[in-house]
Amino acid sequence: MASYEKRGAKWCVRFRAGGENKRLSGFATKKAAEAAYIEYINRKETEPERPARMKVSELTDKFFAYREGTVKRSTQVSARQLIDMLLEKLGDYVVEDISEDVLRELDRKLMKRYTDATRAQIIAKLKTMCRYGRKAYGLHVDAVLDYKVLRSQQIKEDLVVWTPEQYAVFSAAVPVKYKAVFDLLYATGMRVGEALALTWNDIRGNSIRINKTMSRAPGAFVIGPPKTMSSNRTISVDPRIIAEIHAARVPGSRFVFPGPGKDYPLAYYTLQGAWRQVTAKLDLPKITIHGLRHSHASWLISNGVPIPAVSKRLGHANVAMTLNVYSHLLPQDDEMITRLVSKISF
Repeated sequence: MASYEKRGAKWCVRFRAGGENKRLSGFATKKAAEAAYIEYINRKETEPERPARMKVSELTDKFFAYREGTVKRSTQVSARQLIDMLLEKLGDYVVEDISEDVLRELDRKLMKRYTDATRAQIIAKLKTMCRYGRKAYGLHVDAVLDYKVLRSQQIKEDLVVWTPEQYAVFSAAVPVKYKAVFDLLYATGMRVGEALALTWNDIRGNSIRINKTMSRAPGAFVIGPPKTMSSNRTISVDPRIIAEIHAARVPGSRFVFPGPGKDYPLAYYTLQGAWRQVTAKLDLPKITIHGLRHSHASWLISNGVPIPAVSKRLGHANVAMTLNVYSHLLPQDDEMITRLVSKISF
């Protein structure tokens, strides 16, 4: 038997299913909570107990369908971003075939591309889905749930970046309508979501205020707060880039980089499609769009910009995060140190 109660401004429903206490919450009305409860019970009655050889991609679809209406949309979008990173590597795997060796290989691949914090979040989200798979379908997922994330200083000595000369080759080949956004990403180290969420109110002279980001969501877009508190920042931008942005302005749109409809920002997937079309034709090192951010940071550090300044410009939570990714680029001049020590009187 289900019981309904209002907690603050939202309704929730409590009930028992499969011998366990369940709670669905976050509904604006009691009627919405009742509908979610009925839908949950009906789904349990119609879904097979344990689909044979379920793939990670299939479990993902079922997991997000189960959570629909029980959590905020922004939470769903954030979780989906993490899972999309996972599906690139593991989507076609059968869930019960995931072994510790498979997870270690996944971990190493993620280590080359993401920060330790993001890597841990991706694997944690996989574990959450597998717990759901075990409860809902009886899947055997002990290997996933017992897995310990690899420890790493994450010094990315194999980090692939573009020099200004290499980027110039790319920039010259980009269609005009996408050139300004790519130039901005390379010139500032902004995250892609931060750039796509920019409105004209965020530009003041040669400075850009970053206070929001656009989350990737197929068929929709969600603009919310940036990744961390430190991501709220104002950065100076080369006047040539500011002029380029203004020259490409679409009249009537509040977004700096609008999509086909002036009231919507440019979609990440559209930008990614343009990126792939251009890079496939060029003889340049293979990087992702996010690699433009790494390229900017690497270029600053290699030219002597202090790490705290780079960290602030990138919007990292702390300097340690910047060092974890880019410390291998810092100059190592033992001879200079020796010369300094030789001036000490002993």
